[in-house]
Amino acid sequence: MKSIGGIYIENWYRSYLLTIFTTFYAHKKELLIIHKNGLSHLLLDVLDQCFKFDAFQGKIGSAQPFKAAYHIGGIYHNLLLWMNHGMQETPEQMCSIALSFMHEDSFTLLNVQ
Repeated sequence: MKSIGGIYIENWYRSYLLTIFTTFYAHKKELLIIHKNGLSHLLLDVLDQCFKFDAFQGKIGSAQPFKAAYHIGGIYHNLLLWMNHGMQETPEQMCSIALSFMHEDSFTLLNVQ
């Protein structure tokens, strides 16, 4: 298993994803109201702001904006699916689901240069 600075990658990803899903889950009631009223698209702007997507857009000729867009889109669509299920899965279950299809070289916005 690979490590970064002594931290095993799987544990690092688990912590990263669990933080994301736990944060969403803390706002479950509000998120489900937004979703049920057809306003889920507004969450994409919030994610763009949280992950500072604008900072990546100026890097013309770089793959970073595409990686950031792909990553944010993945989080957004996982959130949509989770809300479609009424957010019945726990943050831990969502984390395990996401980890089941990630590989060692997966991209997070925490390792952008």
